[in-house]
Amino acid sequence: MKVQFTLNGQEREAVDAAAEELLQSMRECGAFSNLPGNPDLGAQAVRVVVNGRMCGLMGVDPGLVGETLQAACAEDNSDTVYDRAGARKLIFAASPEFRNDVTQLGLLQVRSRGGALVQIRQLAEFETVRMPTRINHANRFPARTLSFDPAPGTSAEDAIKWAGSLWLAVGARHPGVQGREEGVASEYSRASTDTPALIAFALLVIYLILGILYESFVHPLTVISGLASACLGGLLVLARLGLELDIYGFLGLLLLLGIVKKNAIMVIDFAQEERKTGMGARQAIEKACVTRLRPILMTTFAAIAGAAPIALGWGAGAESRQPMGLVVVGGLIL
Repeated sequence: MKVQFTLNGQEREAVDAAAEELLQSMRECGAFSNLPGNPDLGAQAVRVVVNGRMCGLMGVDPGLVGETLQAACAEDNSDTVYDRAGARKLIFAASPEFRNDVTQLGLLQVRSRGGALVQIRQLAEFETVRMPTRINHANRFPARTLSFDPAPGTSAEDAIKWAGSLWLAVGARHPGVQGREEGVASEYSRASTDTPALIAFALLVIYLILGILYESFVHPLTVISGLASACLGGLLVLARLGLELDIYGFLGLLLLLGIVKKNAIMVIDFAQEERKTGMGARQAIEKACVTRLRPILMTTFAAIAGAAPIALGWGAGAESRQPMGLVVVGGLIL
């Protein structure tokens, strides 16, 4: 299962530094595999460093330097001109010889507070740098997402915990950068936290519905008592094969609860009908088991046959769904 961890902050350089330090700690930890390499610095860019002291001496607003460069290179829509042919967008931009040559950008001029024209090269420095081909953002701040897999023998839950603990140590040295789980890791953490409560709520709903159906407090417990062995069988299969109970395994548990509950209802319904004829409880349940054995086996074998391709991992991307099939097959066999 692919795990994602996102770092974001106000400065891209700080985010990259924190990400590289976190990656180094993760490589030394040994609990992760397929860690990302260095960022792709395939784009050439020009960094403009405005000298605030020179702007003050020349009487130029530092923000005016950025606005001038943006107007010269960004080709923004400045106004709309209307004539007989329709509406035309008015775009101001510098000549191509100024935009395509870094050395010519400094010849652009800004007006000082006194009205004099000052060349930008007197107020700022231009340098050519290499930057990533794409800069990601999260919550409107520069971000970098690390995607990796748990190492063999390490569960996704343990990998998420290791990543969080490593970030606590790294993040303490980078106070301006924040880290959090993203994607499948975030969903898995929430699912792992809510799974016990969801199963308990499902059992409560089953008990209430069966209580209304049978008008009894005891018969629903009889039906639910068979669910424990089925769930145990599914979990034992996962443990034997070294697989973890992920979101697909949890869905398999819910499916298994429905199948096993249906089998128990078939027996209880038949036994209750026999009890109405005056038959004793022991004789009624024995006759129900003998009579309903064939349909129960038929539906069980049909469910096993239907889940077998998933359990065997057939098909594209079946590895992720395999725990669901194994839980169903293992629970029904037990």
